[in-house]
Amino acid sequence: MNYKNEAQLREQDLVSDLKAMVAIKSIYDPSTISENAPYGKNIRTALDRFLAMAERDGFVYKDVDGHAGYIEYGEGEELVGVLGHLDVVPLGEGWSKDPLGGEEEDGYIFGRGTSDDKGPSMAAYYALKILKDNNVKLNRRVRVIVGCDEETGFRGVKYYKEHEEVPNFGFTPDANFPVIYGEKGIIQLHLESNIPTIITQFKAGEVGNVVIGRASASVSEVLDEAGFASYLKLHNLKGDIVDGQYYIEGKSAHAMAPHEGINAGVHLLTFIALAHQDEYARVLSELLHTSNGAGLNIDFTGEYMGPLTLNVGVVDVKSTEQSILIDIRYPDGYSDTDVLDAIKKTVEPLNISMRVVENKGIVFLDPKGKMISILEDVYRQATHDFTSPLVTMGGGTYAKAFDNHVAYGMEFPLMTPPDTVGDVHQADEAVSKEALVLGCAIYAEAIEKLCNM
Repeated sequence: MNYKNEAQLREQDLVSDLKAMVAIKSIYDPSTISENAPYGKNIRTALDRFLAMAERDGFVYKDVDGHAGYIEYGEGEELVGVLGHLDVVPLGEGWSKDPLGGEEEDGYIFGRGTSDDKGPSMAAYYALKILKDNNVKLNRRVRVIVGCDEETGFRGVKYYKEHEEVPNFGFTPDANFPVIYGEKGIIQLHLESNIPTIITQFKAGEVGNVVIGRASASVSEVLDEAGFASYLKLHNLKGDIVDGQYYIEGKSAHAMAPHEGINAGVHLLTFIALAHQDEYARVLSELLHTSNGAGLNIDFTGEYMGPLTLNVGVVDVKSTEQSILIDIRYPDGYSDTDVLDAIKKTVEPLNISMRVVENKGIVFLDPKGKMISILEDVYRQATHDFTSPLVTMGGGTYAKAFDNHVAYGMEFPLMTPPDTVGDVHQADEAVSKEALVLGCAIYAEAIEKLCNM
């Protein structure tokens, strides 16, 4: 079967369904949690949309109590998993287009979730639809499972695993081609303290896995307008003094690559330390100013995964109570204990405590194993890309939650987007229609070969 042709025939429907999904602001919202909407009303709406598609297209499907949903096709005892997610990170600032609009420009569809992970999830959905529409015989069953809590804790797939059949092996379309055979471990923790500070209010950031793009703070002293202007100029930053508060504009990025962003929160801490000689700001800026964790004595480097990364994601500081949420991605050769012991040893003498809120281990599969070899071959034959290497990464996908799963697309290493296109977790996130169609074709063939190997 020519899967590229089959995907092209469905391009219009695929794009239409993606736009409908992007229009839903499926961000975790604890204020609207209910019995059948454990992550809030909007994520429930996105799941209902997915299930309505399944009903329309004649799939076997199930709502897993609002935590996840799935469609299924095929026969056999074993189950292959294709793991996507419908929740997205906060919209953030700096968009040139409506983040929920699904606007098209130069072959790209713009909107939050177009590349992480609504676009790839829709491509996987249509891949299974191609197989079902053509009555392709599969000797294993396959489920396209969509979780509802990937960006904020994996609780949805944890619930799925406790109540549903767990796939034997598979992939998640939530990263890059050719294949991601390893993922760094992820720890998120709060650094908490009650240290006197001149900072009266400092709130910045929304989630740990995004570099802080904007930050503002007020202090109990006279503002240093000249010093602030000099700091902004020295570091080529945008900022201002607004309503008696310092304000800095940085650049959001994914926490797995904090060096690609500009952390407004860290810059503002550093400025307050320098301009106002504030002890709390000085200590925290020294601990957190580098993205390799050197300030916390965790600047580890792995043989395969490279250096550890650290991102400051949320700052919540008052004059007598402080909490900073950091996201750490640690490499092969080290354990969570190595990281946590080093941090504890560093911060305890400074009267700072740590509270771990997330701890996901390293994923590392044999890059020459049978499943990965099949996935690699399907990609290379479809794209004629015989040079891009299999890689490891700092991102955390559902491959961490299921044994024998890897991340597989949907970013294409040889497709270079224009400067107008933002990356995942950034403003102007977008996916190309070419990538949607080609990704769908690759997933359809990969599913067939995994089910019949």
